Amino acid sequence: MVVDGNIKLFDPSSPNDSLESINEKLNDNQTSFALGDLSNTTFWISAATLYVHKSNKIENINHTISETSKIIQDLTHEKKSDDKKKKEVVQHYKALCDVFKKRNEPLSVEMIKEWHAILMNGAMPNPGQFRQQEVITGNKLFIEYKSIPSLLETLVNKYNLFVQKEAREHINNRSKQTPYSLAAWISHAFLTIHPFLDGNGRISRLLENYVLFEFGFPFPIPAFDNKEDYLGALRQADRDFKNGRNTSQLAHLILNGSNKIYTMYLANNALKQELKNDVRASTEVKDIPYPSYDFYYNENSNMVKASYKSMETKYSTILLLENVVYYQRLK
Repeated sequence: MVVDGNIKLFDPSSPNDSLESINEKLNDNQTSFALGDLSNTTFWISAATLYVHKSNKIENINHTISETSKIIQDLTHEKKSDDKKKKEVVQHYKALCDVFKKRNEPLSVEMIKEWHAILMNGAMPNPGQFRQQEVITGNKLFIEYKSIPSLLETLVNKYNLFVQKEAREHINNRSKQTPYSLAAWISHAFLTIHPFLDGNGRISRLLENYVLFEFGFPFPIPAFDNKEDYLGALRQADRDFKNGRNTSQLAHLILNGSNKIYTMYLANNALKQELKNDVRASTEVKDIPYPSYDFYYNENSNMVKASYKSMETKYSTILLLENVVYYQRLK
């Protein structure tokens, strides 16, 4: 709802699912949205590979992670293949790259149609075109096809207004939303409109990544580890439309995905830093840093466990259970 040119934040059709409504809070560290390390193309491709593998797996496209990695590596090395089985991986990766390329552009219906055309190229007739028939999946009836253009245009416009609102409120330190809530909100709304005959789930997950890219996260966020958790989050959002589509569980899954990628990025960098000097250059054994461990007793598992002290110190800010959102790009 727009009131005097402003968004009414808690309108039922707004992303009112702030992460405060989730029992378990995972941290959103400010550094994750200000890495600026886009020169690390190798890690970007690795994260993209994981994303494509998991997103395809939800749709029962069952390439192994090794097969997905090999297909994308061949693509990035300009090795062409006419294998139709590989095309589902290739086109998904190309669509993700285009989403990232356009991360600083305002979202539009045409952009979504272009991403669908790339994603479904060779997989269906007329990719990028809205469906011209009614669709029933299982016991779910989707919105009539004649309403798709106007509804999707409204959804895109509302999203762009939310982004503008967040920019203004961030400047004044009044921002209460998170990019995860926005990503979950638009993803579920898009799925409910279901504008295409096929590929809607994959486009919805590309939209989630578009939101995080736009807010400054530099790497793709993989789809969810557990398909049932993902479907359960969508079912939860379906249950009570009149009270605002509770997409908090979906937001939580997206947040968890971003934390995993961020943690892996930091761990890789830490190890490279630790091992950057050749040990053979040390003149004496005492010059070689030795790992220090802190042992403690875990009553729940009846086991003695060890924690790496230096890692605890280095990642203490990451392990804080806080929900603090920072935006790199919005000024």
